[in-house]
Amino acid sequence: MHLIENVKMALESLVSNKMRTALTMLGIIIGISSVIAIVSVGQSMTGAVTDEFANMGMNNIQVSLRAKSTTATSTSRTSSTGSGGASRQPSNDDMFTADMLETFKDMYPDDIQTITLTESGGSGQIKDGHKYATISVSGVNEGITQSSNIEMLHGRFIQESDLMRTTPIAVISDKAATLIFGTSSDAVLGKQIKVYVNNEVQVYAIVGVYEYVQSALMTAMSDADVSTTLYVPINVLKANSNNKNYASFTVMAKNGVDTNILKTKTENFFNRYYKNNAQFQPSVFNTAAAMSTATDMLGTLSIVIAVIAGISLLVGGIGVMNIMLVSVTERTHEIGVRKALGARNGAIRMQFVVEAITVSMLGGIVGVIIGTTGAAVACHYLKYNLVISPGVVALAVGFSMMVGLFFGYYPANKAAKLNPIDALRYE
Repeated sequence: MHLIENVKMALESLVSNKMRTALTMLGIIIGISSVIAIVSVGQSMTGAVTDEFANMGMNNIQVSLRAKSTTATSTSRTSSTGSGGASRQPSNDDMFTADMLETFKDMYPDDIQTITLTESGGSGQIKDGHKYATISVSGVNEGITQSSNIEMLHGRFIQESDLMRTTPIAVISDKAATLIFGTSSDAVLGKQIKVYVNNEVQVYAIVGVYEYVQSALMTAMSDADVSTTLYVPINVLKANSNNKNYASFTVMAKNGVDTNILKTKTENFFNRYYKNNAQFQPSVFNTAAAMSTATDMLGTLSIVIAVIAGISLLVGGIGVMNIMLVSVTERTHEIGVRKALGARNGAIRMQFVVEAITVSMLGGIVGVIIGTTGAAVACHYLKYNLVISPGVVALAVGFSMMVGLFFGYYPANKAAKLNPIDALRYE
């Protein structure tokens, strides 16, 4: 009997027992859909994390200060709300100085592209009558344009010449500009904005508009409540601060430089300055290494969950075997007639194997549809870009067929070995 005829007979048998067929496929459907949905959402999440790290700069090394793990003494600097190393704040004398950074850059000119300085100016709002935009003020130097993916739409970014004076200028996001002025075009250049932050009103003149890119990990919220960054010259913030030095900075490595090696050089260089500091020590963070660790963890977690979900495929396979055994019993007389007419054992075996594979493959196809739909819905609400791997889909369908072959062979072999006389006498 040809394969096509076997498939037709299998479909006729499945259609004649619709409820039983549906229940048989249920385990396969649940297993396949769960695996595809979990793996797809996991890959989408990994992609979002990768994009987030890429926005931070893959060649970047973050350097900051952290408290040393020592027992606080009576002379330790503590916050007003508690004590211990976790709450100590660095003073101006503890921070990185401009001379340190200049010496560091001069020592490794072949490794360092630029050093980015940032200073938090607090969070607040730009207000104009009833219109407002939520922002966080960040004092920066010109190096941030190289170490971060900032795309200018209009005007210019903060330049080195701006750091020589304390003119209050700012670079605003297109989202904030649209909320305040109704447009993000170059018509907003030169206009002044009032920034309400830290119980103060600060006035800045806009010199540039950059394109705001929402974080892939950010949950949905209204446009006015989405906080964007307002970039101002770092010396403008420092002018009214007692801290003239820097609590953190970012080192951007040149293309082709091994950031792991540069990370070690950075640690060794600044540790020399802080070996006698009883309170603080440098903390060096490698963006590329952190991204690799994060994606590895997400990938491992997705695989573990997918394997757990795949256990239902085993359950589904047992269901296929059970139903096929029932089918063999019900059709014993039919098998006897066919064998009496000359059907060989191989033909009988092939008939029931094809039927088992067909029910499993149909379950796999339905599972793929449900799984991809579920992944699409989940990624839509999580604000991730949907990633469906063709390899995973092909593997899922192929695995479902293997389940049918594996668990369908025993019932098929049992049917093939039936004695035709006993089969004909079976009621």
